[in-house]
Amino acid sequence: VRDTIIALAVITTTMANMMALVQKDVKRMLAYSSISHAGFVLVAIALDSTKGYASIFLYYGLFMFTNLGAFAILWVSRHKYNIHHDRFHNPYTKFAGMIKSSPVAAVIMAIFMLSLAGVPPFSLFWGKLYLLSAIVDSGWYIVALIMALNSAIAVYYYLKLIVYMFLKEPDLNGGKVVYANRARSLEFVIGIAAFVTITSVFYIDPLLSFITDLVGASGY
Repeated sequence: VRDTIIALAVITTTMANMMALVQKDVKRMLAYSSISHAGFVLVAIALDSTKGYASIFLYYGLFMFTNLGAFAILWVSRHKYNIHHDRFHNPYTKFAGMIKSSPVAAVIMAIFMLSLAGVPPFSLFWGKLYLLSAIVDSGWYIVALIMALNSAIAVYYYLKLIVYMFLKEPDLNGGKVVYANRARSLEFVIGIAAFVTITSVFYIDPLLSFITDLVGASGY
Protein backbone atom coordinates (compact mmCIF):
# COMPACT_ATOMS: atom_id res chain seq x y z
CA VAL A 1 0.00 0.00 0.00
CA ARG A 2 2.81 2.40 0.91
CA ASP A 3 4.52 1.90 -2.46
CA THR A 4 1.23 2.55 -4.23
CA ILE A 5 0.71 5.82 -2.33
CA ILE A 6 4.25 6.95 -3.12
CA ALA A 7 3.81 6.13 -6.80
CA LEU A 8 0.52 8.06 -6.88
CA ALA A 9 2.19 11.00 -5.14
CA VAL A 10 5.05 11.15 -7.62
CA ILE A 11 2.74 10.79 -10.62
CA THR A 12 0.28 13.35 -9.26
CA THR A 13 2.96 15.94 -8.53
CA THR A 14 4.84 15.45 -11.79
CA MET A 15 1.82 15.38 -14.10
CA ALA A 16 0.20 18.38 -12.41
CA ASN A 17 3.45 20.32 -12.73
CA MET A 18 3.71 19.48 -16.42
CA MET A 19 0.15 20.69 -16.97
CA ALA A 20 0.76 23.88 -14.99
CA LEU A 21 3.82 24.64 -17.13
CA VAL A 22 1.82 24.89 -20.35
CA GLN A 23 -1.14 26.88 -19.04
CA LYS A 24 -1.80 30.35 -20.46
CA ASP A 25 -4.39 31.19 -17.80
CA VAL A 26 -3.19 32.05 -14.28
CA LYS A 27 -6.19 30.50 -12.56
CA ARG A 28 -5.70 27.22 -14.38
CA MET A 29 -2.02 27.33 -13.46
CA LEU A 30 -2.91 27.77 -9.79
CA ALA A 31 -5.45 24.95 -10.01
CA TYR A 32 -2.91 22.49 -11.41
CA SER A 33 -0.26 23.66 -8.96
CA SER A 34 -2.70 22.96 -6.12
CA ILE A 35 -2.92 19.38 -7.35
CA SER A 36 0.88 19.14 -7.36
CA HIS A 37 0.94 20.32 -3.75
CA ALA A 38 -1.51 17.53 -2.91
CA GLY A 39 1.09 15.09 -4.20
CA PHE A 40 3.52 16.31 -1.54
CA VAL A 41 0.97 15.58 1.15
CA LEU A 42 0.40 12.05 -0.20
CA VAL A 43 4.07 11.33 0.44
CA ALA A 44 3.70 12.56 4.01
CA ILE A 45 0.75 10.17 4.49
CA ALA A 46 2.88 7.29 3.21
CA LEU A 47 5.54 8.08 5.82
CA ASP A 48 3.12 7.03 8.57
CA SER A 49 5.19 8.77 11.26
CA THR A 50 4.73 11.56 13.77
CA LYS A 51 6.93 13.86 11.71
CA GLY A 52 5.10 12.92 8.53
CA TYR A 53 1.65 13.65 9.93
CA ALA A 54 2.88 16.85 11.57
CA SER A 55 4.26 17.97 8.21
CA ILE A 56 0.80 17.51 6.66
CA PHE A 57 -0.86 19.90 9.09
CA LEU A 58 2.00 22.39 8.85
CA TYR A 59 2.16 22.26 5.06
CA TYR A 60 -1.55 22.53 4.38
CA GLY A 61 -2.08 25.09 7.11
CA LEU A 62 0.44 27.40 5.47
CA PHE A 63 -0.66 26.49 1.95
CA MET A 64 -4.29 27.34 2.74
CA PHE A 65 -3.49 30.97 3.52
CA THR A 66 -1.11 31.52 0.60
CA ASN A 67 -3.30 29.85 -2.02
CA LEU A 68 -6.46 31.54 -0.76
CA GLY A 69 -4.71 34.90 -0.96
CA ALA A 70 -3.57 34.23 -4.53
CA PHE A 71 -7.06 33.29 -5.70
CA ALA A 72 -8.49 36.33 -3.91
CA ILE A 73 -6.12 38.58 -5.86
CA LEU A 74 -7.41 37.01 -9.08
CA TRP A 75 -10.97 37.70 -7.95
CA VAL A 76 -10.40 41.41 -7.31
CA SER A 77 -8.20 42.08 -10.37
CA ARG A 78 -10.22 43.42 -13.26
CA HIS A 79 -9.27 44.91 -16.62
CA LYS A 80 -9.65 48.68 -16.67
CA TYR A 81 -11.77 48.77 -19.83
CA ASN A 82 -13.50 45.45 -19.24
CA ILE A 83 -11.71 43.80 -22.15
CA HIS A 84 -11.26 40.85 -19.84
CA HIS A 85 -14.71 41.47 -18.44
CA ASP A 86 -15.14 37.90 -17.27
CA ARG A 87 -13.27 37.52 -13.97
CA PHE A 88 -13.02 33.81 -14.67
CA HIS A 89 -10.69 34.64 -17.55
CA ASN A 90 -7.17 35.37 -16.29
CA PRO A 91 -4.51 35.05 -19.01
CA TYR A 92 -0.94 35.98 -18.08
CA THR A 93 -1.14 38.93 -20.48
CA LYS A 94 -3.92 40.41 -18.35
CA PHE A 95 -1.39 41.04 -15.57
CA ALA A 96 1.32 42.59 -17.76
CA GLY A 97 2.60 45.79 -16.16
CA MET A 98 0.40 45.38 -13.10
CA ILE A 99 3.12 46.90 -10.91
CA LYS A 100 2.39 50.25 -12.59
CA SER A 101 -1.39 50.18 -12.32
CA SER A 102 -1.89 48.31 -9.03
CA PRO A 103 1.47 48.18 -7.25
CA VAL A 104 0.18 46.94 -3.89
CA ALA A 105 -1.78 44.07 -5.47
CA ALA A 106 1.21 43.19 -7.68
CA VAL A 107 3.63 43.07 -4.73
CA ILE A 108 1.26 40.97 -2.62
CA MET A 109 0.63 38.57 -5.51
CA ALA A 110 4.39 38.26 -6.03
CA ILE A 111 4.79 37.34 -2.36
CA PHE A 112 2.15 34.64 -2.73
CA MET A 113 3.89 33.27 -5.83
CA LEU A 114 7.29 33.21 -4.11
CA SER A 115 5.76 31.41 -1.15
CA LEU A 116 4.10 28.79 -3.37
CA ALA A 117 7.45 28.32 -5.10
CA GLY A 118 9.05 27.59 -1.73
CA VAL A 119 11.30 30.65 -1.65
CA PRO A 120 12.50 31.67 1.83
CA PRO A 121 11.59 33.32 4.10
CA PHE A 122 7.95 32.98 3.05
CA SER A 123 5.64 30.47 4.69
CA LEU A 124 5.57 27.48 2.32
CA PHE A 125 9.37 27.32 2.30
CA TRP A 126 9.18 26.05 5.88
CA GLY A 127 6.39 23.63 5.03
CA LYS A 128 8.35 22.13 2.12
CA LEU A 129 11.59 22.08 4.11
CA TYR A 130 10.04 20.18 7.01
CA LEU A 131 8.24 17.76 4.69
CA LEU A 132 11.39 17.03 2.68
CA SER A 133 13.36 16.54 5.91
CA ALA A 134 10.72 14.03 7.05
CA ILE A 135 11.12 12.13 3.77
CA VAL A 136 14.91 12.12 4.10
CA ASP A 137 14.73 11.00 7.72
CA SER A 138 12.72 7.99 6.54
CA GLY A 139 15.50 7.08 4.13
CA TRP A 140 13.49 7.80 0.98
CA TYR A 141 16.25 9.74 -0.74
CA ILE A 142 15.08 9.14 -4.30
CA VAL A 143 11.55 10.25 -3.44
CA ALA A 144 12.94 13.35 -1.74
CA LEU A 145 15.00 14.12 -4.84
CA ILE A 146 11.99 13.71 -7.16
CA MET A 147 9.86 16.00 -5.01
CA ALA A 148 12.66 18.57 -4.81
CA LEU A 149 13.01 18.52 -8.61
CA ASN A 150 9.27 19.05 -8.93
CA SER A 151 9.55 22.06 -6.63
CA ALA A 152 12.30 23.42 -8.88
CA ILE A 153 10.07 22.96 -11.95
CA ALA A 154 7.23 24.79 -10.23
CA VAL A 155 9.44 27.85 -9.70
CA TYR A 156 9.26 28.52 -13.44
CA TYR A 157 5.51 28.99 -13.72
CA TYR A 158 5.27 30.97 -10.49
CA LEU A 159 8.05 33.32 -11.58
CA LYS A 160 6.42 33.64 -14.98
CA LEU A 161 3.54 35.57 -13.45
CA ILE A 162 5.96 37.80 -11.54
CA VAL A 163 7.81 38.56 -14.77
CA TYR A 164 4.55 39.58 -16.43
CA MET A 165 3.54 41.81 -13.52
CA PHE A 166 6.89 43.54 -13.08
CA LEU A 167 8.77 43.38 -16.38
CA LYS A 168 6.17 43.24 -19.16
CA GLU A 169 4.44 46.27 -20.60
CA PRO A 170 0.62 46.39 -20.32
CA ASP A 171 -1.55 45.60 -23.32
CA LEU A 172 -2.01 48.98 -24.99
CA ASN A 173 -5.09 47.77 -26.81
CA GLY A 174 -6.88 46.94 -23.62
CA GLY A 175 -5.54 49.27 -20.99
CA LYS A 176 -4.36 48.25 -17.55
CA VAL A 177 -5.47 45.86 -14.86
CA VAL A 178 -6.97 47.58 -11.87
CA TYR A 179 -7.66 46.41 -8.34
CA ALA A 180 -11.46 46.25 -8.50
CA ASN A 181 -14.28 44.37 -6.74
CA ARG A 182 -12.78 45.71 -3.53
CA ALA A 183 -15.16 44.35 -0.93
CA ARG A 184 -13.82 44.85 2.57
CA SER A 185 -14.19 41.14 3.26
CA LEU A 186 -11.86 40.31 0.35
CA GLU A 187 -9.36 42.95 1.40
CA PHE A 188 -9.39 41.44 4.89
CA VAL A 189 -8.80 37.92 3.51
CA ILE A 190 -5.91 39.13 1.35
CA GLY A 191 -4.41 41.08 4.24
CA ILE A 192 -4.55 38.14 6.65
CA ALA A 193 -3.14 35.77 4.02
CA ALA A 194 -0.28 38.15 3.26
CA PHE A 195 0.47 38.65 6.97
CA VAL A 196 0.62 34.89 7.62
CA THR A 197 2.78 34.36 4.52
CA ILE A 198 5.28 37.11 5.31
CA THR A 199 5.66 36.68 9.09
CA SER A 200 6.02 32.88 9.16
CA VAL A 201 9.69 33.08 10.16
CA PHE A 202 8.60 34.44 13.54
CA TYR A 203 6.00 31.81 14.43
CA ILE A 204 7.08 28.67 12.57
CA ASP A 205 8.99 27.06 15.47
CA PRO A 206 6.24 27.36 18.12
CA LEU A 207 3.61 26.38 15.54
CA LEU A 208 5.59 23.28 14.57
CA SER A 209 6.09 22.34 18.23
CA PHE A 210 2.37 22.75 18.87
CA ILE A 211 1.40 20.62 15.86
CA THR A 212 3.94 17.92 16.73
CA ASP A 213 2.64 17.73 20.31
CA LEU A 214 -0.93 17.40 19.04
CA VAL A 215 -0.01 14.65 16.61
CA GLY A 216 1.99 12.85 19.29
CA ALA A 217 -0.88 13.12 21.76
CA SER A 218 -3.21 11.57 19.19
CA GLY A 219 -1.14 8.40 19.18
CA TYR A 220 0.80 8.80 15.92
